[in-house]
Amino acid sequence: MVQPTLFRFARRFAPIRTVLDRRQRSGYPNRDPRGVLEDLIARHGGKGKWFAAAKTAGYLDIALDCASDPEAVSATLTPAAPDFPDRDPAFAAQVALHAISHPLYGRGFGANPLHIDEVIDHVMASSRQINRTTWAMAEIKQMADRLAGDDFMSRRRRIMLSEIEATARGDCA
Repeated sequence: MVQPTLFRFARRFAPIRTVLDRRQRSGYPNRDPRGVLEDLIARHGGKGKWFAAAKTAGYLDIALDCASDPEAVSATLTPAAPDFPDRDPAFAAQVALHAISHPLYGRGFGANPLHIDEVIDHVMASSRQINRTTWAMAEIKQMADRLAGDDFMSRRRRIMLSEIEATARGDCA
């Protein structure tokens, strides 16, 4: 069953890909889709809201830039992490880190604190594929150090980081 909030969110942003296709056919018939997307982002702003369109169109560099924008919504970024670990693990790891960082810094909306375990697991799985687990742990630790809050997400992130570090040291079975 689709949650009502997610349904409202999906209805709001689903037309972006359609807009990209329509603009390509009508207003920009001789331009490549990448140029159209870049033009739309420049004209309409809100780079974060264009993440899904860029990802769907296959422009992962633009999608990653959009994911880093404070307006990017964690609820949109989170599903991208498990979608790309085989195709582009570096992209998947970076997007998952953005999905963790945005709500911690009070940016965006739609973050579910209960998903932090899953997202951190995706970061670590993707970073293992590109032999960058040390980098991923350092990024998560850096977030933990900068935001030493006592809210649920901060506590859960610290617990997950401790478990990952213990596993890396071989302390856990």
